[in-house]
Amino acid sequence: IRPSAVDIVGRDVSRFGASIDWQRTWVRPEGIVATAELGAQVDAYNIEQDSTFRATLTRFVPRAAVELRWPFSRQTADGATEVIEPILRVDVANADGDDVPLADSTVVEFDEANLFAATRYPGKDGVEAGTRIAAGLVWNRSGPRGWQGDLAVGRVVNLDGNLGFAEGTGLEGDQSEWLVAARPSFGEDLSLVSRLLFDESVKFTLTETRGDWQTERFGLSSSYIFADPEPAEGRNVPLSEWSFDGSFNVTQAWTAKTNWRYDFNADKATRAGIGLGYQNECVNLELSLSRRFATSTSIDPTTDFGFRVSLNGVGGRSGPARNKCRG
Repeated sequence: IRPSAVDIVGRDVSRFGASIDWQRTWVRPEGIVATAELGAQVDAYNIEQDSTFRATLTRFVPRAAVELRWPFSRQTADGATEVIEPILRVDVANADGDDVPLADSTVVEFDEANLFAATRYPGKDGVEAGTRIAAGLVWNRSGPRGWQGDLAVGRVVNLDGNLGFAEGTGLEGDQSEWLVAARPSFGEDLSLVSRLLFDESVKFTLTETRGDWQTERFGLSSSYIFADPEPAEGRNVPLSEWSFDGSFNVTQAWTAKTNWRYDFNADKATRAGIGLGYQNECVNLELSLSRRFATSTSIDPTTDFGFRVSLNGVGGRSGPARNKCRG
């Protein structure tokens, strides 16, 4: 429900739906894991204040899928376990009935979490129709000590035409871009997360990397993202930003924090901030100062001061109880 009464902009939507799903998995003697899925979803929509849709809409979506995985595992000399798993998934779906407005599926992220999923849409109203094939592999390493990590590589193809997603998502056209996602970690303190999207000519449309270093005394986090324009999200220029967050435990009770963000397209910092926190067994105090710099003529720079008090055990988050608070 939107407060506006303007046509299209003030569109209000009511939806009632039901779905049923069936899944069964077999393990073949040669080690192939085969999974079959069947499902159906029916939805009824009531639309108000949008002249581009009828007041009442109905839709029926049957689907079927087959997924094949062939895991190979080995044990290394240091006791770690490595698993590499080629994956092939075929999905078939059809949307019978009316076209419906997208309300909870407007922002689509193509990543390792939905590479082999039944749909890339995050909500219920988006439907991927046609025959789609997702192919790739995943690799995992876990061990009692040393480094460990995950890797996923793959892409999605629609055999019946366009995948149906907007420009800039990495899913436009009849086949997606290549996805490479890695999550290495080195012990318990240092971890990295990286995701890449690129086409056949190895032109990168998304590069996203984040690193975290956490110890008992301090914590450091830094990330960089480059992304092509994505008009569906209202972003018509490339994105290229570097951010940094840090914290330092001055004493057992006092913690200093800082953050900073730099826009390479504007060639200037966009945000900066510092903070100081105090915590004991009874109360948390936080004092912060942040500055948002102007990156265009339509946005004015702003400075914010923040102060927060929370009582442990009365609604605020509680830290390690070194002593009991006796009031």
